[in-house]
Amino acid sequence: MPLRVIEVRARPVERHPARSLRDGRGRVVNDLTTKEQRTVRTALRFLRLRVGAWGPLAKALRYEWDSIQKVATGRRAVTPALALRVARVAGIGMDELLAGQWLSSRVCSHCGPPPEDFVDEETVVE
Repeated sequence: MPLRVIEVRARPVERHPARSLRDGRGRVVNDLTTKEQRTVRTALRFLRLRVGAWGPLAKALRYEWDSIQKVATGRRAVTPALALRVARVAGIGMDELLAGQWLSSRVCSHCGPPPEDFVDEETVVE
């Protein structure tokens, strides 16, 4: 009995709708604004300094450490799910995190800690 060659065609893969949302220019659409993503990234850097490294923080967030590092450095977008996990680990509300109310405005957005010259100033009333 001779062998037959069967042609196998790959079916188009259906993508998850949340992962394939794109605008008219082909860019990925995110539910968080640029400002909200920036505040979550700052919170990630701050928490990393509190915990000591990316590894323990990633474990607490239930993410891979390199994924968290990529989000914190801006190479990946902040997802709403990650923002929720950051808020839970920090023990604050999601709205407080996204509005940037959790950390002082003096916290460095690039590395997380407050500046070295930070001192608590007294309020001057004239």
